[in-house]
Formats: sequence, structure tokens, C-alpha cells
Amino acid sequence: MFLRRLLRTAFVLSVPFGLGGLALVFLGWAGLTQALAVWALGTAGLVLLLYRPIKDLDGVVSYFSSLEEVPDAPPPELTGPMWGESFAQILNGTSRLVRRYSAAGRQIQAELDLLIDKIPMPLLQVDSQRRVVRHNRAAAGLAGDSALGRDLVLSIRHPELIAAVDQVLVSHESAHIELSLGSPNEQTFLCHVVASDPKVEHDAILIVFSDITEVVRGERMRVDFVANASHEIRSPLATLAGCIETLQGPAKDDPEGQDKFLHLASVEAKRMTTLVSDLLSLSQIEVNQHIAPADPVDMVSVLRRVVSGLTVGQEGQGVEIDFDVPDDLPTVIGDDSELQQVFQNLLANAARYGGPKIQVFAEKIEGMPAPGLKGAAVRFQVRDWGPGIDPIHLPRLTERFYRVDTVRSRELGGTGLGLAITKHVVNRHRGVLEISSEVGQGSTFSVYLPTAE
Repeated sequence: MFLRRLLRTAFVLSVPFGLGGLALVFLGWAGLTQALAVWALGTAGLVLLLYRPIKDLDGVVSYFSSLEEVPDAPPPELTGPMWGESFAQILNGTSRLVRRYSAAGRQIQAELDLLIDKIPMPLLQVDSQRRVVRHNRAAAGLAGDSALGRDLVLSIRHPELIAAVDQVLVSHESAHIELSLGSPNEQTFLCHVVASDPKVEHDAILIVFSDITEVVRGERMRVDFVANASHEIRSPLATLAGCIETLQGPAKDDPEGQDKFLHLASVEAKRMTTLVSDLLSLSQIEVNQHIAPADPVDMVSVLRRVVSGLTVGQEGQGVEIDFDVPDDLPTVIGDDSELQQVFQNLLANAARYGGPKIQVFAEKIEGMPAPGLKGAAVRFQVRDWGPGIDPIHLPRLTERFYRVDTVRSRELGGTGLGLAITKHVVNRHRGVLEISSEVGQGSTFSVYLPTAE
């Protein structure tokens, strides 16, 4: 290629020599052989003269062509006399400028990649062929590490998302959809499919996933809570209304019937009062849940008060309590009244559903069971030897109004809020609640609280 270009250039530049030779032949001053010899010598001289400049020029062209892929490539050395020092300085300056801008570009790209990786929201970028060309670290959990260069549908198999991306590629207008991904731990995302700028030559769709799982879950819990609370209050109200109607009508002159329906109304009124009290307690605890208590609490005293209150009450009649709590138990950081409510709920549940024997146990341990919580703690356990709980119910026991046996719970005066209150109080105290049970072997409720030491 180089030799052909050199000869072609020399031939073109030697045309005046050929024309001059023909003029000498025409005037009779030289023969044809002599004219051809002059042309050949002129062409050969031009080849020798042009060899180095063209060679250097090819090196300069190759150098500039390679800058996009190899910006750090050194500039070629120009040895020909025609270039001079000025051109070499220009070439060296251009090389330094390219390297500087290349280094700046690499730094900007590295910082951009780092910034994108630090964004907690999953981000994906796809081209006009729907291939994934970029994703951040958060998106690797959704699309996988092998998503780059592949069709989006191979990484995220969701028809609504694929349809939205295809529509944006056609219309160049951004779209927003809500979708659920993952199994069995399903997550809900508000997905923003952002169209590229029409001025940009290549289509590049940006897909941003905003995790709204907790928002959706909270909305569902709110709806369920309102429905359950309304149902729980409606039942005693309906009973009260029926008692009043009966007392005003058929039982108006029946002393025995009046006693019966007044007793029923009293029971339902107490049940509704307990329910409202638990709802208010739960609401107050949720309001203060982000504020950790800071006072030291003597848990031996708290537990003795709870046990004493249970034994003198109706629920504790006929229940044997094994109180295995050392007197030198370390104090914990907490709120005295809230912790008393926790163990009142646990012991009341054990007395209602767990049979005639309960064990209350406490000991100091070196660390909390949860990985994110550190420091010494005290473990409290309330154990019963009742019928136990099927493992299928254990994950939902602390949900509001959730009952294993709805009919029996209501007959025994349960509101379905005791364990929900217990869980929220323990969370506020930066503790841990664990529940273990086996059908026919009883249940154990363990509470871990950090010590005040």
C-alpha cells in the first residue's frame, strides 16, 4: 500500500519532466531515448526524495487513527527534513493533550461508575435492540451478573416491563409501571422507563426500580387493620345492642333474664374496653418506637409484680408458676411499665392456652442473637406445656388480630393484639422476640434485652 502510494505520487510529480523531454524531442534538441532517460531519472529522484516524508505522514495518520483505542500511544518520530521542530512540537503537544483528556475521561467514567454503583436503587440501561449495556450493583440482584450484552427478557422475565420498554423505544416517551418481582420473597417496584433524548443519535433506555414493598405492605396492613378493628368492635357492639333490645322488650319484666343479659352486656363491654385499651397502647408504642428508652429497670421486681398479679387474678387460678429468676439479674435498659405489659401479655397467654404449668426463667448471656445487635443481654423465657402451636402459624403470631384459634381466643377474652404489642415494645427496647413451639410439647416465648451495664 505504502509503495504503491509512493510510486503514484512520484509519477504524478514527474509529469513535468516527461513534458519537458517531449518538448526537447519536438525541438530537435534531444532524442526520444534521452528524453525518456531524463523522465526516469526525475521519477527515481522524486521517489528517493518523497520516501521519508510519506513514510512519516503514514505514521502520523496511523497515530491519530489509533488514539481512540490507545490514547496513551507515543507519537511517531519525524526524521524527515521537511517537518522541522515546530511540527514535532505540535505533534507532541497534541499527544499530551489527548492523553490528558483521555485520563480525565477515564477518571470521570470511573467516578460515574462508582456513583451509579452506590445508588441504592437498581438501574439498568438498554440499547435500541433491548440489550443491557449497563447496570449498577443493586440491579445485579434483579437481572444477574451475566445480564450485560444480553436481551433484557433473558434477565427479567416480566411481560409488563418488556412491553413498556418496547413501547418507549417506539414512542420515545417515558413510562411508569408498578410490578412485582422475586419469589418467594416478593418485592414491589415502581418502575420508571426513561426515554432517551431525541437529539441523541443512539437510543438508550434507562430503567429505574424504586422499591415500594414496604409502602404497599404498610397500605395492606392499614386496610387489614381497619377491617379487623371494625370487625372486633362490631361484634361486642352488636351483642350490647341485642342485650339492650332484649332488656327493653321480652326481658323487661323478667328478673332472671335481666340478670343474664346484664351479665352478658357487662362481659362484652369489658371486652370492648380491653380492645380499645390495647389499640391505644399499640398506637402509643408505634409513635415512640424510634425512640429507645434509656432508664435502668430492675427486671426481677417487674417479673415478681407480674407473677403476683397473675396469681391473684381469675386467669391465674389453678396455674402453677415455676419462678426461676436469680436475684442478682443485671438491670436492663427500658421502660418499666412497657416491660411489665410485655410479660403480662406473655404470662396471660400461657395461662389461657398453655395449661396448668408455666415456667418463668431468666439468665444473663454474652450477646444478642441478632447479628446487628451487640453487647451483653438478659434472656427471659416464658414456657408452657400446653397443646403447642403448629409451626405454620409461628411467623404470623405477632400480626395484629392474628389468632391460631379465633373462637377460643374470643371466648377467653383475647383481643388478638397482645403479641403485636409485645413485639413492638421489644423492638423499641432494641431487643429480640423469639417464639418456638411444637405440637403436643408446649411453647416457649423468649425475650432478649440489652443490659444497662
